[in-house]
Amino acid sequence: MDTYEDPATWGPEPVRPRWSLALKFVATLLFFPLLCAFWLAVAAVLFVVGLFADGIAAVSEGFGRGYMRFWTTSSVAQPGWAPGV
Repeated sequence: MDTYEDPATWGPEPVRPRWSLALKFVATLLFFPLLCAFWLAVAAVLFVVGLFADGIAAVSEGFGRGYMRFWTTSSVAQPGWAPGV
């Protein structure tokens, strides 16, 4: 029988050092809010770009046609049953 299969050799995991756990906790406290702020900033930028594009599309006829031509030529092949094909 292998060592890891023998219940007599089983025992508790070694105790982690307190400084290691504290370091991971502090890193989590610093990293998570920064990550949330980053994704909120990305969402805000995408929203502003969308508003800008929508404003241009409202006053420009050629922008909408160019946008649709871009998506039809650059998008992956769509099945025949997909709307807009």
